[in-house]
Order: sequence, then C-alpha cells, then structure tokens
Amino acid sequence: MGDFGMEEKVLNILKKIKSDIDIKDYDMDLFANDVLNSLAIVSILVMIEETFSIEIDPEDIVPENFQSMRTICRLIETYARQ
Repeated sequence: MGDFGMEEKVLNILKKIKSDIDIKDYDMDLFANDVLNSLAIVSILVMIEETFSIEIDPEDIVPENFQSMRTICRLIETYARQ
C-alpha cells in the first residue's frame, strides 16, 4: 500500500468503532474477527468521507470494500484519485 498517513487514519477510524482493535495485518478479515458488522460500516463510512473529503457512491458501500484494512484503503485511493 502507498500512503502511510492514510493507513494510520484508517486505523484510527477503526479504533473509534472498536477501541480494543488489534490489526495483525492489512488483510485481516474485519468481519470474521468481530471488528466490524454491517452497522459499523455506516459509522466508518461517515468518518472516512469526512477525514478524506470524499463521497463514496452507494454502489461501492458493500461489505467486500470494508473486509480488511487493505480493501478500505484501496476504496479510499480510488476516490482520492478522482
């Protein structure tokens, strides 16, 4: 992944949702490891849009895009380039 600052911001957002989060690697499944659920996606989405000044299209708000730190960062990078 590219921007370390982005990764740190995403991790901070996840910590606001679940303060005791322990990300072992960027591909860790956030749903299987009980970090996220479908309700948490809404909160994360709002914080991501505010933090990175982007607006994510509704069709991209799917669990696959929030599965891991890597997929969240990839989603942000897609919108940050627009």
